[in-house]
Amino acid sequence: MTDTERLSLACASLPLFPLPNVVLLPGPALPLHVFEPRYRQLVQDVLGGGFLGIPQVAPDFETGLTPPVLPYAGVGRILAHRLLDDGRYNILVQPLGRVRLVEELSPGDHPYRVGRVDLLADTPFVPRQLERVGARLLNLVGPLLGKMGDRAQELRRGLAQMELAAVAEALAPFVLRDAADRQAYLAQNDPVGRAELVESGVLSVLAGMGEVQGEA
Repeated sequence: MTDTERLSLACASLPLFPLPNVVLLPGPALPLHVFEPRYRQLVQDVLGGGFLGIPQVAPDFETGLTPPVLPYAGVGRILAHRLLDDGRYNILVQPLGRVRLVEELSPGDHPYRVGRVDLLADTPFVPRQLERVGARLLNLVGPLLGKMGDRAQELRRGLAQMELAAVAEALAPFVLRDAADRQAYLAQNDPVGRAELVESGVLSVLAGMGEVQGEA
């Protein structure tokens, strides 16, 4: 069975790790610190090839055991992990796809939340169009990186080395900070359309900084 087939089957009952201000986006791996006992159990259960979804908790509902989550999320697997002395984990989650939450399921014997999700597929696109957006982004992000201080150094080095088609995904977590923007990004099946959403986000940030041509 291929990884894609295994992932499709896992979507029928996918472990969920909701977070208040974070969602798993396509692109770079996501580092996380896991301290809650129920999510330590989730990590143990999916280590060795299992999958997990990381949706964002709906804004203004960050407390309680089962706060509502936003419908679009990323699905991935644990690429690396470190078990700490007190039972907490540091993990690195590799994004594998985008999903839409259909319904939450009874967790059964699991202490963590579980959902049935639809795996979303990208539509066909012209790679050159995606590369053009990436090139435009590289020309735009200088002032934005300058405002990020030390945090920008690793990102700057990475952008200099990566293919143009990957630039938008690398910038998305830094640019799309609003929950609604992240949901629109995850719901978009066209990779070029997703890249253009990142470009719009960069332009909006730069406009607020007075860095767009024509700003006073």
